[in-house]
Order: sequence, then structure tokens, then C-alpha cells
Amino acid sequence: MLRGFLLFFLFLNLSIIKAQVPSMSATSLTITQTYCSQTNLSWTNGDGTSRIVIASKGVPLSNLPQQNVYYLASDSFGNGGALSASEFIVYNGAGSSVTVKKLDPNTTYYFS
Repeated sequence: MLRGFLLFFLFLNLSIIKAQVPSMSATSLTITQTYCSQTNLSWTNGDGTSRIVIASKGVPLSNLPQQNVYYLASDSFGNGGALSASEFIVYNGAGSSVTVKKLDPNTTYYFS
């Protein structure tokens, strides 16, 4: 019984811990080496532990990610978590760059 109580208490404590909001966002998004179906993105990290990059095809971004939700990412456009029919998560991690693939030629993409 005591063991079960301790496990419950540990689980309760872990579920209450929430990530803190960073005081400084990532900045200086740079797009380089764009080819027919891919482009490289890089940025300067803020003080958060991770960041996400959203890509939109043809229209500016209109949706924001929700707080405390994990978004699955894929560097192949259209394969990551979707915020809308044209907005996808192309990066979710602690790094400072991503190569986004599966882009259509002669098409405008927006990144945030």
C-alpha cells in the first residue's frame, strides 16, 4: 500500500511540473541554399530549451501552436504535425537549423 502511495505521489509531482516560458525568443531566421525542392533555414536560438519551425505553402501563417502541446515534426513538408491544411511543423528540437524538403518549385513558402 505504501509503495502504491509513493508511486502515485511521484506521478502527481511529475505531472505538475510545467515548462517555463522563455524570456528571449529565437531570432534572425535566415533562408539559404534554396534548390528546386528544398531550402536551408537557420536561426539564433533564444533561451528556451527547444523551438519549433512552422512552414506554410502559398499563404502567410494564420495559426499559432498551442501551449503545452507536443508537435511531431518532419523536415519533409506536409509530413509533420498540421496546424491547418497548408501549415506544417517542419522542425521541433534544440538545434538552430533545418533543411526543409519536398517543396514544390515556383511556389511561395512562409516560415516562422
